[in-house]
Amino acid sequence: MLARRALALGLGLLLTGLAPGDALAKKGKKKAPVVEVAPEAPPAPEANAEALLAVMGNLRFGMTLEETYEGINKAIDARYKAKIARITDLFEQNKLRKLAKGEKETIRKSFEAFTGKPTSWDVSMVDKEFDHLDDEAMIVQWELDAASGKNQRRFYFFVDGKLWKMFIGFSGDMFPETMTFAAFHMAMEARFGTGALAMRLDPDGIERFDHVYWKSPGLQLRALDLTKFFSTYALSVSDDAVEGWITARRNERNPKLKQDSALVNAVSEDPTRDQTKAPLEKDDVIDRMLDAKGSKGSGGDKGSKSPKGN
Repeated sequence: MLARRALALGLGLLLTGLAPGDALAKKGKKKAPVVEVAPEAPPAPEANAEALLAVMGNLRFGMTLEETYEGINKAIDARYKAKIARITDLFEQNKLRKLAKGEKETIRKSFEAFTGKPTSWDVSMVDKEFDHLDDEAMIVQWELDAASGKNQRRFYFFVDGKLWKMFIGFSGDMFPETMTFAAFHMAMEARFGTGALAMRLDPDGIERFDHVYWKSPGLQLRALDLTKFFSTYALSVSDDAVEGWITARRNERNPKLKQDSALVNAVSEDPTRDQTKAPLEKDDVIDRMLDAKGSKGSGGDKGSKSPKGN
């Protein structure tokens, strides 16, 4: 009887193509699930420091809120002083002074502390740039100049009352219709040097382009494509030291399941858009965006690969 059972077991194993040890292992152990791991980002290339500091103007990370207001106000005063110097009509001069005062007041009124209460910024182009319940805050400056064609918003982020990040969202109106993110990427590399591509792993397991990034002593720089939902390209300059600890503190102070929404997952280059069109129709587009006509970087390899999209 025992011999027959052994023979039957042996025949069953031969038919299934398994050895006796494999059969026992299959019966006693479950197959470990496959864990998707986000692709590891390559080291950050060095950004042109002069070009990056030109973007920050007279502001430096670590400034208090009042010091930041003062720095912004000085830049506004300098801009309007140049306009006032070009005209002699006293009425028009006073009109410009009132506009300057209004800009300063609007920026001060834009202050937003992220205390856990819903804000209008919780679903916006900057919704990934801050967190609630972490002593974080933000002020906004809308830079609009019909004469130069500038139309952009500059977001200043604070943590523990200190400036640590500047995020610039450029309106699509500033760009030629032929300018894709690939062209914007190339233009940024002409300014800051060759950047690296950061990828993300979507819930569907597909690796997609997320942003371009650089580093400079004490600073991090990112270029993002937000055109799919917000009609803008963006630059983010941040304090490298704060970047090193803020995510861990956010998770500790405001623990929650953080999953990229479908909205966030989709804000990358549309693969259906033609990437072969001319990068720029106007040579001064980037100069107008960055206020840095005299501070062009040494540049990178303009022939370097640009993201192809999703």
